[in-house]
Amino acid sequence: MGSILSQEYLTTIIQPLVAEALSAVIQKELATSEPIIRQAVTDLFKPPLGEPLAQLVREQMQSVVHQDLPAVVREQVGTINQQVTDTVHQEVVKQTPLVVETAVKASVGLAVEQAVQRIVPDVAEQQIKAEIKRLIETEENSRSAKL
Repeated sequence: MGSILSQEYLTTIIQPLVAEALSAVIQKELATSEPIIRQAVTDLFKPPLGEPLAQLVREQMQSVVHQDLPAVVREQVGTINQQVTDTVHQEVVKQTPLVVETAVKASVGLAVEQAVQRIVPDVAEQQIKAEIKRLIETEENSRSAKL
């Protein structure tokens, strides 16, 4: 179970998904926010300053996204990895007694069954022989008492 859900394996699966999802969310938010910011800048600064300032804002936003996105992705993947590791650990702790009990029952059950199959016939034979001996002695004692 540990090899199937190793941290490295989960990281290779989760990291691209988180990066893709975060990128899509950021692009969506940029697409939604950019016109609002552009309009606000345009309204504040009349046309001669509006377009260059809007371009500067757009460039700054893209620069921040490109610089900070990898760190955000790494942080989120680290958090997700820790959560997955903790959850897997909790499940292993919960399942271990059940698995161990089943394995012990299977192992011990077979050993006990084999031991019983070997011992019981020997014990039964000894008891039968002892009973036959007792009966013979009782018979002999009763014959000698009659004589």
